[in-house]
Amino acid sequence: MLQIERHNNILALVEQNNFISIEELMAALQVSRSTIRRDLLDLEITNKLTRTRGGAVSKHDDTAIVPDFEPRKSLHREEKRRIANAALNYIEEKDTILLDEGTTTVELAKLLDRYASLVVATYDLNIVKELGTMDNINLVVSSGAYKVSSNTVIGYFAEKFFSEIHADIFFLAVDAVDPQHGCMCYSMDEILIKKSMIRSAKKTILLVDHSKFETIDFLNVCGINEVNTIITGVEVNPETIAQLKDAGVNVVLV
Repeated sequence: MLQIERHNNILALVEQNNFISIEELMAALQVSRSTIRRDLLDLEITNKLTRTRGGAVSKHDDTAIVPDFEPRKSLHREEKRRIANAALNYIEEKDTILLDEGTTTVELAKLLDRYASLVVATYDLNIVKELGTMDNINLVVSSGAYKVSSNTVIGYFAEKFFSEIHADIFFLAVDAVDPQHGCMCYSMDEILIKKSMIRSAKKTILLVDHSKFETIDFLNVCGINEVNTIITGVEVNPETIAQLKDAGVNVVLV
């Protein structure tokens, strides 16, 4: 299929569905994840659609203002829950942990009621909703400008907030991972916050499902050597896992 045909088909599917995921586009067009991501970037640059995490929304539909956390959270949910359960092995009582914005970190937040005492800091209001009723959690939330599409607080004040914290673990979430290019995301709003959180933690653990591998995204968050451990699903290509291990990264498959 020619690129122009793919672009026309993508635009038609986005208009029909308001939101469509990368997985749905891959199945409909029978092309790779990296091809779909490139096509979505091309279409966004030409102002024909808006990319979101996990897919795209129409430029002409009011649903584009709905937080894109909702469609994202249903993607690979079972795998994300396995990853979140494995992350518990790295948390000890009375730890101070930083939780990045993301659907997998929300799954982790749901499990933290099993600890007697933790300090948790985040800029993700979806996580705040999960932790707000847990008496065992000393919850700290950054200030900042509200970003409706991800239900987070972002900007200078959030970045500054995390630069003043000393944490035991940062659970990082990103949009793409590659053994050579490292950890990447597409949102300029969040990249400085993520970098600040990495600097503030003794250890960084990446929680990422298999769909984030074998693709390149817009902005670099950190090198692969800046991540202590990657927890991901067994669905990841074994060749990619071998490359990560050759780079000296501890990879946990669940």
